[in-house]
Amino acid sequence: MRVTSLIALLLLGACATHADVQDVGHGRHSLVAVSSSGGYIGSHEEAVERANDYCSRLRQIAVIEGFDDTPGVGPEGEHMSRMVFTCAPPKGLRF
Repeated sequence: MRVTSLIALLLLGACATHADVQDVGHGRHSLVAVSSSGGYIGSHEEAVERANDYCSRLRQIAVIEGFDDTPGVGPEGEHMSRMVFTCAPPKGLRF
């Protein structure tokens, strides 16, 4: 019983990781990243990392279309950025 409960929790955690990636149509995706330190650069890095994680599940890479930063900071000093991206196959090596 414990093993099945543990597996269920792990599966729920894996699903929650990418639940915040939204499909905005025509192969485009959107997500919101928050950084309590590092300013907008920190939230941009977080967004890019999460987009790459999402696309890597499809064996693709993230192609960033742009960022939309929320002006100001949140109640705990955090910065928030919205990013739009697509997933594309990685380019092969060229010689």
